[in-house]
Amino acid sequence: MVLPPDLILPALIRRVRRYRLLLALAIFLFILEPLHHVRNAYSFARPTEQLDPPARQQCVDPEIEAANTPRQSAAIFMLARNNEVDDAIHAVRSLETQFNQWFGYPWVFLNDVEWSEEFKTRVGAETSGKAVFETIDKSMWDWPAHFTEQDKRARRKLGGKCMTPWTRYSRTELMF
Repeated sequence: MVLPPDLILPALIRRVRRYRLLLALAIFLFILEPLHHVRNAYSFARPTEQLDPPARQQCVDPEIEAANTPRQSAAIFMLARNNEVDDAIHAVRSLETQFNQWFGYPWVFLNDVEWSEEFKTRVGAETSGKAVFETIDKSMWDWPAHFTEQDKRARRKLGGKCMTPWTRYSRTELMF
């Protein structure tokens, strides 16, 4: 049944009167009650004086910061293979952009076979510091002889789904 337009408003008023308690409860629950919690639930006393000075008052210029920071005696190591040239360039660019362009630490690239000229040329061009390409003994590249298959499986689980050459050894095992 469709009501004529002049009876729609009175019918709506009757319904509102019938459900006014329910409407008032809905307004309270959905509007006033959350407003009360937002204003009062997280109130705390502010300290009277500033407790910590800000770390920096302005943006830091990385070149000035690098010039004023004592440089550590260090190098950046990367284990890679000749066929990983694009991945190596991606990693070098990322580290150079974020950090090493201001400090110029030398790069040491390690492989178990002779480096290809393509790898040396392309990766060496991306470094800001000196790039050294060294070959390590095959025994240093592969799993240590005392590792059983069970040990290898356990280490792979720790290293994630993909086992990369640099997750095989601890830091001290790589030093030579």
